[in-house]
Amino acid sequence: GVDWEGRRQVLGVELANRESHSSWRAFVAGLKQRGLAGVEFVVSDDHPGLRAAIREVLPEAVWQRCYVHFLRNALDY
Repeated sequence: GVDWEGRRQVLGVELANRESHSSWRAFVAGLKQRGLAGVEFVVSDDHPGLRAAIREVLPEAVWQRCYVHFLRNALDY
C-alpha cells in the first residue's frame, strides 16, 4: 500500500494454489480482517478474479488497471 505521504508498505503475502476469485477474495478479506481500512484506490493487473474480489471486499475503492501491466501485455502481441 501507499499512504498519503507516499510511503510504501507491504500489506500481505500469501501462497495460493491458483489465482482464482476465491483465493483473491480470501486474501483481500484477510487484509481487511487484520485492520486494513480506508482504501480509496486500488491499482492491479486485469485479473478478473482479483477485480471481483476487490469489488466485493472493498466496495468503496476505485479500481484502475496497472499501466505497466497494460503496456507489457500490449507489447507481447
